[in-house]
Amino acid sequence: MSSFSSHNPERSRSYGTNTSWMTASDSNINHGDNDLHHRKLYQQFQQQNQRYFPKCTEVPQFDALLNASAEFHYEEKLHLRHLCNDTARCSGLTAVHVSAWSAATIPSSLLVAAEQDEEIVFQHNNNNKTNSNSSSNSSSSGNPNYEEQLEDDDDLGGAASEHQMLLQRFGNRSKIVLDYSRQQVTGETMELLFDLADAVDFTERREAFRTGERINVTENKPVLHHLLRMPKGYDFPPVTLSRYVNSNPQSNGSLANAAVGNNNTNANTNANTPGGGSSSQQPSVYDVLEEIHDVRDQIEDFSRKIRSQDHSIGLRGVTGKRITDTVLVSSSGGMHLGIKFVHQALSADKRASKAAEGRRLHFVSNVDPVDAYFTTRNLDPERTMIVVVSKGFSSTTELSNFRSIRHWLNNKLQSTSNGTLLKEPEITKHHIVAVTSRCAATEKTLGIPESNVFRIWDWIIGRFSVCSAVGILPLALHYSYEIVSEFLAGAHDMDEHFFNAPLRDNIPVLLGLLGVWNSTFMGYTTRALIPYSEALRGMSKYVQLVDMESNGKRVAVDGTELLHQAGEINLGEPGGGMTNHPFFQLMHQGRVIPADFIGFMESPQPRELQGEAVSSHDELMCNFFGQPDSLAYGKELMDLVQEGVPDGLREHMVFSGNRPSSSILMTRLDPFSVGQLLALYEHRTAVQGFLWGINSFDQHGIQLGRTMSSRIRHQLAASRRTGATVQGFNQSTSSLLEVYLAHGQHGK
Repeated sequence: MSSFSSHNPERSRSYGTNTSWMTASDSNINHGDNDLHHRKLYQQFQQQNQRYFPKCTEVPQFDALLNASAEFHYEEKLHLRHLCNDTARCSGLTAVHVSAWSAATIPSSLLVAAEQDEEIVFQHNNNNKTNSNSSSNSSSSGNPNYEEQLEDDDDLGGAASEHQMLLQRFGNRSKIVLDYSRQQVTGETMELLFDLADAVDFTERREAFRTGERINVTENKPVLHHLLRMPKGYDFPPVTLSRYVNSNPQSNGSLANAAVGNNNTNANTNANTPGGGSSSQQPSVYDVLEEIHDVRDQIEDFSRKIRSQDHSIGLRGVTGKRITDTVLVSSSGGMHLGIKFVHQALSADKRASKAAEGRRLHFVSNVDPVDAYFTTRNLDPERTMIVVVSKGFSSTTELSNFRSIRHWLNNKLQSTSNGTLLKEPEITKHHIVAVTSRCAATEKTLGIPESNVFRIWDWIIGRFSVCSAVGILPLALHYSYEIVSEFLAGAHDMDEHFFNAPLRDNIPVLLGLLGVWNSTFMGYTTRALIPYSEALRGMSKYVQLVDMESNGKRVAVDGTELLHQAGEINLGEPGGGMTNHPFFQLMHQGRVIPADFIGFMESPQPRELQGEAVSSHDELMCNFFGQPDSLAYGKELMDLVQEGVPDGLREHMVFSGNRPSSSILMTRLDPFSVGQLLALYEHRTAVQGFLWGINSFDQHGIQLGRTMSSRIRHQLAASRRTGATVQGFNQSTSSLLEVYLAHGQHGK
């Protein structure tokens, strides 16, 4: 039996009194000053009707973990080549989440033919819709070559065997296995991390998040993206929530006195309503959930009409042609990255791919005119729908991108209208929709009729907006609302796991704890995400956005400077290809970069070639299983001597090993699991923010650059139009601006 105990969930909680990692002097650390500071802050927050959550550096567990990390850096017995051979330890450092599709989460359109073996009937149940239309039924015999074009794109057809496989999938329990035995932790280390979570009131912070307290204190807003994927009629505890929250951070007192949770539900809320007025209405969360589903119903109806091939019910372009292309126009803040990640992931799924046949989804997010040029150069404007996204259309980037695309659309349609004069309002009515919180203002400011507007709310955060109309609308137009519903069900499944599973079995919590351990205590500033699926090629960029924009902070929630760094540099590419070779070299023989490896038991596009020893998917998964062990064990000089490697090459081929990683093995990549992955990494980010005591839900760091850019924009406008001299900038910026302006009109 190894001297390193396994991860035992029944171990009594020590709250930092376990001194196995502490020196004699460390064991006698005096936390009296911290305790006094803690009590004073607690009393201060109580007086302001706010709850106080202690910082991780204020509790003794922080010092214990620092001591523990020091031993991992110099104790040979704690090298991963030894730890990974400890069977008891490894068996304890795993977690499994098993989910099953229930009748409540299976789209009704996929239940119609549950008992039919000879023909396929995929039809949508619209009995509860006031504007229901008769749906087309598609059927076929068991002919495996059946490829007849469906009358309606939304009716997902196929062979009987394919339908049986689908039903079997619904009954098949989807599994996520997390193995973190290749992390530099033991059972005792994990217990210290759980003790740290207890000491900083992690579960209370998580509950404040779940129930809608205003944990985004700098903006006085709740964080409710988990509500966006709750099913209709979900039994959610009632909480009081302002419909229109105030974005003014000064409304509830000084930010220096802000708390992680604000229980003052009667706070003054004078934010503008979508109609331009003000409201003090404070409905329960049920009202918010109902509003969310009103928008989802609107998206479902609209996407069906756009996708329908039935001209009697379908919505068409201004010239009568069927819409086949969707262009999402957003700001340069990266909001599109999550939607693009989901889009690419869904494109590998057979049913999603079939639903999207003949359709294309495009993105314009960069103010660089080349982005719009690349997107529109092969588009047919008569078949194009523009989805423009912005909370309030206050950003010059958002407005510039929208005006650029609208200019292209109007010019092209007016030049191809065969002599018919097409007016801009008519083009807009048939080809442009908006997603915004300023629903009533879009017609006045942008000329988009309110009937073409899909609502979001002021509390929605751009990087967490994929499950709102921001992402659901373009994805439903492309893949169908049924496919998107499965994606939302997967995200909700992970939400339930995060909010309800015990911490020791909670995969987002475990990943967050390990992230804090590696970053704050082990000192690793970078981490990698390696999905073994080409369909997940956009995932690393999205996780980079969510994680770095959320947790790249210098101060705690109360405005005091952190005593440690928060946030990591995130990188990654799909495994199995050439693009990840550069950082694998760095990971093996250069810097230590903890990694998450993600793999799947089934391929969405399986292929077996005659004469090959293994399938293509097995070939891919060999790398998934091999890389973590290679990083952990490395290769010692003695191994190279025994292999007969020439003396001059040996040192170049030594691998020190001891490179930590986690492995996440999932059943399959489908819409449901894509939703799970998105929510999993959203919640990992929140976990680390809660442990660090920061606000993961604002992004003031991006504002300074925008402010400076705005000043330069005014200078360029004045210099271009009136010849105004450059002034008000430092010598470096002034010189560069003068060179740029001297180049004449070429900069336009």
